[in-house]
Amino acid sequence: MPVDRKSLDSFLKNFAGVDSYGKEENSFAKRISTYIEGQKWVRRPLVMSPAICSQFGWVCKNSNLLECETCGAKLCIPEPKIELYDAYKACIEKILENLKASHKAHCPWPITPAPECLVKMISMPKEESLRHFLKRLKPSLEFQSHFPHIKDGILSLLGLEKQHVVALCKLADIDVDDANKFGESAVSLSCTGWTLKTQGNGAKILISCDSCQRLIWSKAFNLISNEDIPVSQNDKDSSIADDSPSRKVKRLKKEDFNPFEEHRPWCLWIATEEDRQSFTCKENSTNSKSTKETNNVPGWKIFIKSLLGNVDEHQESELENTPSKEQIRGVRDLLETWANIA
Repeated sequence: MPVDRKSLDSFLKNFAGVDSYGKEENSFAKRISTYIEGQKWVRRPLVMSPAICSQFGWVCKNSNLLECETCGAKLCIPEPKIELYDAYKACIEKILENLKASHKAHCPWPITPAPECLVKMISMPKEESLRHFLKRLKPSLEFQSHFPHIKDGILSLLGLEKQHVVALCKLADIDVDDANKFGESAVSLSCTGWTLKTQGNGAKILISCDSCQRLIWSKAFNLISNEDIPVSQNDKDSSIADDSPSRKVKRLKKEDFNPFEEHRPWCLWIATEEDRQSFTCKENSTNSKSTKETNNVPGWKIFIKSLLGNVDEHQESELENTPSKEQIRGVRDLLETWANIA
């Protein structure tokens, strides 16, 4: 059966060339943005998140209408009512089926959806995880005074210890003084998908996640820089007349940054496989205990497990290059022997 040439040409136009994955990643991000703009896609269950809909080529036109960016098919998606659970479940299952089935004939999306790695975190080689880690961390160093304080206990939750932070900073060529100053914040952010960046005229420094496209003004949080210390009680009276933006920011109640809570609920950094599964899969009692445990692993934990492989390798390399006590003793004995001969 012949392929619909118009749909196929439109589909391939975005992905031609050696940098096809980069183009596909950008195209996926553009589709995601249509759900976020104007908060058109809110109060929807995670099984039909913007990422899952975008994986099959759909863009959001309004709160109840999707359109395929390739074949132009329309898909009406009413908001399911949770009051009647059986009807709610059946409605969602039908919507998930239609994400694949409602394209026009021969549209490529049903058989060639966007890669799974754009929707969920997939275990990767340690070299690849390090590349992604540095890709987020390096640009952030330009705005080091805007690194937020990380909420107490986050480093422990991430499974990171001080030596891990030090080793990862070394891999990023961050010197010891800077590592002591903002290393924990920088590593925690990059390990959970966040980057510091500017947007537009660069007036604001934003904490950004490329996966869920969350953008937050860095000054909404306590910063590690001394220049952003909140106004004390003694200074409040003298600062009332000063309505400059910087004073207004300082008068706001600020908190330390929680890298988990600031992601959108469906973001691959925090959503689990169970979150993305259909109701049928969730209620399948044949799933083993180990499978259920695996399905409850968030994306950041998968990423950090891979990333720490580079730390182990780095530490082993340092140990190999560090002379043992026996080697040092042997060199000392040799030098003493030469001295006696002289």
